[in-house]
Amino acid sequence: MNADSSWELQQAVYQALTGDSSLMAMIQGVHDHVSQESPFPYVTIGDEIARDWSAAGVEGVEAMLVLHVWSRARGRKEVKQILADTTGDGALPSTIVTDDDGNVLLSVSGIPTVSQLRKLLATPPASQPSQSKDEKN
Repeated sequence: MNADSSWELQQAVYQALTGDSSLMAMIQGVHDHVSQESPFPYVTIGDEIARDWSAAGVEGVEAMLVLHVWSRARGRKEVKQILADTTGDGALPSTIVTDDDGNVLLSVSGIPTVSQLRKLLATPPASQPSQSKDEKN
């Protein structure tokens, strides 16, 4: 994963998080850099790990991005509630498909099957709709 596609991934995750109204009602912001004055709780975008899984003429990368939840509440209840919201059906897509230049072509909730991925890869990018878990074949 090159720097451009890494940045595209971070932007897609940021947009997914900040576009989730229930998550944003629970936190004060999503940050890449946090100032000392930032109010709690908030989410920061952390490190990324990328693994190449290209095979048989199909290029692919598995990318894992770390999200940190920061809170000053006593105990871990608030953090666990925020994490549940970010990893549930709402905020984050599980699969993001990009082109060779790192442009995000599609984000799919849940994990697509191999046949769904083949179908997505065979379909021209302009005609690929986003799918939810309920739309899986």
